[in-house]
Amino acid sequence: MHIRILSFDFDGCLFNRSYIDAPYTNYNKHLTDAVITHNQDFLERLKKENEKFSNVTAFIGSNRQSFQLDMANAGALHFFKGSCVSAMQTVCDYLGVNFNPLLLTDIYNSLEPGSACKLINVELETNKWIEGGSLEHSDCPMDGNKVSLIFAQMQAAASAYPDEKIVFDFYDDRLDILNTLNIFYTKHSHMIPPNVLLRLNQYNGSEVELVAEIAPEKGIAFNNYQDIVINMLDSLWNHEEIAEDLRALSNSTPELSMEDQSISADNLEQFAASNTLGEKGKEADAALLENEIAEEKTPSLPFEEQEHFILEPVAEPVMLSKLDVTANKVDNPSAPFNAPPLAAPAGPLNDEMIQEKEQPPQPEEKGQFIAVAEPVTEEKAPHEMKISGVGNPGRNPHGFHNHASRSTINRAPIPAKYLNGSCLSSGSCIVS
Repeated sequence: MHIRILSFDFDGCLFNRSYIDAPYTNYNKHLTDAVITHNQDFLERLKKENEKFSNVTAFIGSNRQSFQLDMANAGALHFFKGSCVSAMQTVCDYLGVNFNPLLLTDIYNSLEPGSACKLINVELETNKWIEGGSLEHSDCPMDGNKVSLIFAQMQAAASAYPDEKIVFDFYDDRLDILNTLNIFYTKHSHMIPPNVLLRLNQYNGSEVELVAEIAPEKGIAFNNYQDIVINMLDSLWNHEEIAEDLRALSNSTPELSMEDQSISADNLEQFAASNTLGEKGKEADAALLENEIAEEKTPSLPFEEQEHFILEPVAEPVMLSKLDVTANKVDNPSAPFNAPPLAAPAGPLNDEMIQEKEQPPQPEEKGQFIAVAEPVTEEKAPHEMKISGVGNPGRNPHGFHNHASRSTINRAPIPAKYLNGSCLSSGSCIVS
């Protein structure tokens, strides 16, 4: 028999309209069996399906991956929902399945799995949760499309059951999230462990609809998947590039069987180091590459055929005769020096063409100029670098709530120039 993993969204899914409209007292709806009552048919269906599996474990599939986000989405007076942590335990008890309390906050802050949930439960037990809490809670960036969340949960399940076939059922009410996950994991199925079948389901309190079922072609079980999750959370708009880097890394390793295929921690550290190259290093590499390209494009002539420019200043003017140097006249001596394209040499000068510098200057004749060699300073053209999201850790691309931008414990501080348009409000905003 196979293993089944259940991952539930809450806001709009288990906390559907029927649940939200249900009466409550003392802001304790999440501590009652209301979540069972208003999802009865759905949960009974899951109970029957679970009989086909040898073991069933459930994750919180909501974006409430920290105390702050759980509190922010508890709802208001007339739309109170409460904490998803206590409601999740109620659902697991009813279904008779294991509750895995792993949250992205645990991974992002290198905490023991379940640490964030334990602190939330303490706030619930002491009734301090509704007042904003009395303990210090870690936070993490929010991935609105849940790509990093589903990746973390699939990899955690594969790590717990490496020798078992796993069916991973994710339930959400929002089609936009489900479609995004479908597109991403269909294109990057190597991000799904080789022993996992990913199924994306829509549920909003009524019927369940299977949106997609994705089996990996060359799935990978990452030994140190936590590092990848942190990288994904620090680069929320860069998941495509991260996935392609991981694909390239996997292709560079020897072929393994589907049961044994994995990426070693050493290779993963090399990937993480290369992916977090500093901006200064990128600019230096880009400038060096430009110089190398310019040198390759410059044609080379034999030494005796090359024109030699003397750049030292001349104390006194030198009179040139019988030589038209109009083309070499300098209109703006202070302008940056640009070497002209090399042409065929004009031929050597003979003695008759050069006047002795001791002779007094002769009256200027038509077609002749006095050429004075000016000291020329070569200046490099300014190198313009385009700013992209690659080196922009922690920035939430959505127009709503960016907890990473105001967290004091994030791994990677965010430059102020990336915070334009971010929501720094401490109020509630729905995150699904």
